[in-house]
Amino acid sequence: MSAFYLSSMDSKRFSGVFHCEIKERFRLEDGRPALLVTCDPPVLGQDLNAPFGISELVLVNRFDGDDIWSPARFPFFVYICDADRPDNDPSSLSILAWGEIYKTEDDARNHRFDP
Repeated sequence: MSAFYLSSMDSKRFSGVFHCEIKERFRLEDGRPALLVTCDPPVLGQDLNAPFGISELVLVNRFDGDDIWSPARFPFFVYICDADRPDNDPSSLSILAWGEIYKTEDDARNHRFDP
């Protein structure tokens, strides 16, 4: 999985569909896998001091036992975090919303679950 679609059933900010490309895989201090992704279009972020939008996010699995590096099912539930970390420190992640990653744009638009 190198690209996927991000959306959210819980957050108005992320309720649209965002095409994401994986930029980096890394582990948090607690050992959980995480992804640094670029998203297109950028997420509205003027109220978060991002006047041109947010184009990089960190995604972390929302449920224990899941592995964002190799999702077993879709949608895959994630914490959507701000990629602007002080000193690039993964332990300082700020959760912006809950969301889901989907295999296709159509699945993301319709919040469709795998059968």
